[in-house]
Amino acid sequence: MKKRLYMFGLALIAVIFTSQIAPAINPTPQGFNRTLSIKGTDFNKQPYSGTLEVKSRKIKSPSADIEGVTLKWNVGGTPYQGIGIVTSQILTATWGGSSCSLVVYAVEGKKLTGLWTVSNSPNLGAEFATAVSTKGIVGSYNVTGTGLDGSSYKGSLDVIDHGPVYQFSWNVGSKYEGIGIRTKDLVSVAWGGSSKDTCGVVQYLITDNGLSSGKWGFYGQNATGTEEGTLR
Repeated sequence: MKKRLYMFGLALIAVIFTSQIAPAINPTPQGFNRTLSIKGTDFNKQPYSGTLEVKSRKIKSPSADIEGVTLKWNVGGTPYQGIGIVTSQILTATWGGSSCSLVVYAVEGKKLTGLWTVSNSPNLGAEFATAVSTKGIVGSYNVTGTGLDGSSYKGSLDVIDHGPVYQFSWNVGSKYEGIGIRTKDLVSVAWGGSSKDTCGVVQYLITDNGLSSGKWGFYGQNATGTEEGTLR
């Protein structure tokens, strides 16, 4: 029964995700693999360029519209690696260390409904945050969730506004800190399972020609950068 309810919850989240952002230009097929040339700006608005390779990553997805990916950037000769989640409309990812993990929330009024993933498991977790006291998405929440092994957890979440980014602080038996960015009604948050890893988060809109409107942040920085990717 618990597994059935868990899968129902994941399926419900899948429906919510694919309805929260404007219709996709071109639905994303399973097996999302792209090699791109990228151009962006850093926190100081300085330009950079490089490459990005996105490869499909096997996850136990509740929907054909939600897929796991790995990402490998090369910017000025410096490599970066991360994991991400693709929907028919958006690619969102984290990077910065092997413990860097990702949760993607759909905003539904006073609730945040999320899916989360880590680098060393094909399973997805589910999380539901209900507002206690908020303005927009900023404020305090009660949290319930399901772990990668199907076990349940609960606790609290505080979301703090830091200009163009948000700080997320969970207490769910253990404490975690993350950085979030928002595009319309989808919020992506990166956090580290290890204190040694500082993590970044990025959101891209998926287009026929690549990735557009990329926006990224890094924990501890109250600023965002931009990035665009064109198919090679």
